[in-house]
Amino acid sequence: GKHQEAADTYREAFEAFEALAADYPDVTRHLDHLAYVLATCPAQQFRDPQRSMEFARRALQHAPQNADLWSVLGTAQVGARDYKSAFDSFKTAHRIAGGELPVHYQLWVALAHWESGEQEHGRQIYEDAIEELESMPREIELQAWRTEVERAMGIRTESSDDASQESQSGSTDQSTESELTDPEDKGSIDNREQDSIQGSIEEG
Repeated sequence: GKHQEAADTYREAFEAFEALAADYPDVTRHLDHLAYVLATCPAQQFRDPQRSMEFARRALQHAPQNADLWSVLGTAQVGARDYKSAFDSFKTAHRIAGGELPVHYQLWVALAHWESGEQEHGRQIYEDAIEELESMPREIELQAWRTEVERAMGIRTESSDDASQESQSGSTDQSTESELTDPEDKGSIDNREQDSIQGSIEEG
């Protein structure tokens, strides 16, 4: 059914990322993209925070001033429940970026504070992120991450209810393929896959 189709789509993307990282072990973006999906894949059965941290650190050896890489490392550390290290990584990313991090990373920062016992601060970061998120196009990956964070923080919203209803009805899965191939979705797994493949062609 649709669940299987979505899983197959993610599995194919992972295979492409794995192959590119193996074939081009010194190309930063391939390591970055693999680390990213291992940390954030909406299909959580494909996540592996430990491996994500490994690839993010390898990429940072080549690009230590890359704010996105530090954010990916921080997200993986949140997944591994290493919140102290996650704070350090996100602070480094924030310093390098010279401003606020992209909204999906802000959600993981909020969760890290919440899980560390700083519920009030975590909730404020979450609220700020949601205010920005509400003005953005509805993308399935962003909505999935939002729902995940809201459930972990015990926040019940219309977004959470909608996501639950969509999951039960199957409409989330029906939109997965089109969302993954949206060229305007710069953070999507499929977009990162296409970027990696195109970069490899250009380098070849």
